[in-house]
Amino acid sequence: YDELRSHLDEDELKLLADYYGVTNDGNFEGKNILNLIDTDIDIVEHNQTHDKIEAVLQKLYAIRQERIPPFKDTKVLTSWNGLMIAALSMGGRILHDERYTDAAKRAVGFIKGNMMQDDRLLSSYKDGRCSSRGYVDDYAFYTWGLLELFSTTNEATYLEEAMAVTHTMLDHFWDEKDGGLYLYGKEHETLLLRPKEHYDGATPSGNAVALHNLTTLYHYTHDEGYKEKAEAILQTFGASINRDPTSHAHFLSGYLELEMPHRQVVLSGEMGNDQLTATLHKIHQRFLPFTTVIINDGNEQLLNLMPEIQNYPVPKDGVQGYICENFSCQPPIQDMDALIAQLD
Repeated sequence: YDELRSHLDEDELKLLADYYGVTNDGNFEGKNILNLIDTDIDIVEHNQTHDKIEAVLQKLYAIRQERIPPFKDTKVLTSWNGLMIAALSMGGRILHDERYTDAAKRAVGFIKGNMMQDDRLLSSYKDGRCSSRGYVDDYAFYTWGLLELFSTTNEATYLEEAMAVTHTMLDHFWDEKDGGLYLYGKEHETLLLRPKEHYDGATPSGNAVALHNLTTLYHYTHDEGYKEKAEAILQTFGASINRDPTSHAHFLSGYLELEMPHRQVVLSGEMGNDQLTATLHKIHQRFLPFTTVIINDGNEQLLNLMPEIQNYPVPKDGVQGYICENFSCQPPIQDMDALIAQLD
């Protein structure tokens, strides 16, 4: 408080006391931490003292700039960027905001251009240099981002990349004897133990995210190999999940995705078609955790990755929809409002 008093007048100190919790005795262990815990943000933003408060904050910021700043860790991490790509892709899809989707695309481009070597992911990047081979979290989280970006854009290259990264992950991290994925791969330094992470912490575990990815790929492609690996992961860690389910939240989500009755919605039409865009926007605004949405726009690359969608031809005009459950599809639907109503 004495330091604040040496730089601010009484009116400025009162503003900090009224809005930022500053007291003469300190609000945390004898010191003051400016905070808005007990303050209505709308009052700060819209009342007549807003400009005065901003002036005080700028004054304090200028004083702070005279200090030696703390060290900043500015490494680019593949795993965390994978989570970011997933979040941005979902944001772009649900909020219908291309800014988020474009940012996700740029992040994928950066990783492909700077953090891959011989089709292997590298763990971190800083100042033009990468360090160490990637860990299972790098592969799992990056794949999650790719799958979410594919779901948002329907650009087959992201699905193809997700499949390739998943196959590489299985080749290098899979435990052929007991199932599950090791933390580090075959090409890492050989240590006494090869741990398998399965508890969720500040981020979900690599094995749990891999379960989600394998299940998603199975729903897209109906490739039984993906389903078998997903089931094997659950078998490997099932006892731990049952003992402590709250520490395996992402595993529980993956279990539901794999085991709950699943629905597939196929929309056939040209990308950019107004009716298709409007329909997708309505679908993406709904929470449909056990529904996979696939778009057949006639793209050959996509047809090669998901051959079954050839059974849902692209109409000459408009959009045609199919709702499939238990490997059985309803007759084609031309009325998109009727299709949306069935999803509800």
